[in-house]
Amino acid sequence: MNEKIPSYINEVKIILNAKAIHPSTISYFPESSETECEIKLPCYEFKGDNLYVITDFQHKVFDVFLPYQINRNQLLKYSKALEILYKNISEKTEIIK
Repeated sequence: MNEKIPSYINEVKIILNAKAIHPSTISYFPESSETECEIKLPCYEFKGDNLYVITDFQHKVFDVFLPYQINRNQLLKYSKALEILYKNISEKTEIIK
């Protein structure tokens, strides 16, 4: 994936003090699971924080996977990160099954 990382993703990296951002893609399949209907969306993994942000093709937030456990010391930084992600949410993208 050679696309430019959106600026809000870099803001989240700074807030979380993440070691690195690894851009990749994630595959979505319709309910029928036919491989010819596969949709690949951009995904950003924050190394060291177990946070994954999936975006649509307009680089708006489509989905977020948070760590399984967030301790009370991490709560404030994750709430700030989620606030930034929420401001960049995709209003129109949906995967129809």
